[in-house]
Amino acid sequence: GSTCLDPLKKAIKEFNAEIGFSFDGDADRVIGIDSEENILDGDHILFLWGRELMRCKKLKNNLLISTEMANLGFENAWNEIGGVLIRTSVGDKFIHEEIIKRKADLGGEQSGHILSKINNFSGDGILTAIQIAKYCKDKNIVLKEWLESSFKAFPQKLTNIKLSNNDQVFKNLLEKNINQYIQEKIEKISEPCRIFARNSGTEPVLRILVEAKNKNLMEDLSIQISKSVEDLIRN
Repeated sequence: GSTCLDPLKKAIKEFNAEIGFSFDGDADRVIGIDSEENILDGDHILFLWGRELMRCKKLKNNLLISTEMANLGFENAWNEIGGVLIRTSVGDKFIHEEIIKRKADLGGEQSGHILSKINNFSGDGILTAIQIAKYCKDKNIVLKEWLESSFKAFPQKLTNIKLSNNDQVFKNLLEKNINQYIQEKIEKISEPCRIFARNSGTEPVLRILVEAKNKNLMEDLSIQISKSVEDLIRN
């Protein structure tokens, strides 16, 4: 998949390259890395590409469309430069629906699935890679320099908790209860953080995403929320 970066890192070193791209099987997703192995994921692609379009006044309403998985550091940095981020449920089909609804120009997922007006919203990872390389060439910079101007991501952890019961009613009730607990938890925390829980659409697991500016807080919250879910499952 696009997140299997070891062969790409090896090639970057072997050829002393400035930029590399990794694709999944059907090449709709792309992840980039620079000469120092810093990762250009979908959030960074959206931020950097969106910022270029914003500067050229080619981004309608300064709007980006992403999902609930988008990093909070990305959202905060985008808001700080006058941008607006709309989150959807996970899945490129939801992003596409929101893009059409809002007549947006750019959207995508952290996983590297990018939908852009320039590429006719095709979700083609190779075309996305070409656009990124083109921006670097036009700006006469290497990817490492461009990435250094991007946002600082919040530490983020995704935990998958297996569910013994695959009944949809049970899964929906569990998701509702845990998100209610999360809301109560978040209201008591003064530091910037975000917690999101959702049922997987492909396997019997509950996915829990925890992120915070403070890494120790992120780790603590991840443990607490995971334990709460396991207690709810047992009871």
